[in-house]
Amino acid sequence: MVSPNEASFKINVSSIDGFTGIVTLSSKAPACVSTIINTGNPNSVILLGSSGTALLTVSSTVTGNYTVTVTGTSGQISHSMSIAVVTQGIGFTANPNPLSLFHSPGSSTVTLTSLNGLSGNLNLSAYYGRFSPTLFPPHVYLPEGGIATATVTLNFGLYANGHN
Repeated sequence: MVSPNEASFKINVSSIDGFTGIVTLSSKAPACVSTIINTGNPNSVILLGSSGTALLTVSSTVTGNYTVTVTGTSGQISHSMSIAVVTQGIGFTANPNPLSLFHSPGSSTVTLTSLNGLSGNLNLSAYYGRFSPTLFPPHVYLPEGGIATATVTLNFGLYANGHN
């Protein structure tokens, strides 16, 4: 299972000119990118007859464009391939922040910003303990490179007067 900040790639390793042997797979990526190679064997090793597969999982919580290089090595022989990885995200700000309630209800404008080309429909929700904040609109479209806004309103009702 892949988490929201991960992507998985199937890597096919094939024999060239009848080669058989042990191939060790390794990966190289920028420090903000994590990689895991799973071949089903220890130490990222594939025993080749004619072909084998591995699963490369890449994750990053930093938005950007990155290159991950995977290298297969057997003795003095090595072959590499590069994979372009694009990580996207959503920036989030609220104004005012923090929301100080001297009277109820209180509202804050939430601004969502597209990071590195992210776009799409977003379902919004809010939670604040036993209180039920409302969001309007509850669904927004975030355009690539753009922003979307919503208003969160918190109403303490009787709780503001000390009543439960």
